[in-house]
Amino acid sequence: MQAAAEIHQRFGRAALPNYIISKADAVSDILEVALMVQQTGMLDVGRTPTLHINIIPLFETITDLQGAARSWTSCSLSLSTANCCKAGAIHRKVIAGLFRQQ
Repeated sequence: MQAAAEIHQRFGRAALPNYIISKADAVSDILEVALMVQQTGMLDVGRTPTLHINIIPLFETITDLQGAARSWTSCSLSLSTANCCKAGAIHRKVIAGLFRQQ
């Protein structure tokens, strides 16, 4: 995450707008990233929290997707993540696909 902060300082936020968490399957996957974002100064907390990088967890299996709602609920209860949610940068988007095993 420090490298991302350095890219932002050197080239601007548009150079690296997103942090994608591949194979997210638990709330801890999201919270770990939120904590790193906060520790590197890419989350300004205060009256109007501002997150300088979008956090995008990917729930890639059926089991992960079934647990995604629980992860979001647990995630929203966390203080550091609540600040990220207020900043509008933890994305709740669903990308669905079908993989057929041959």
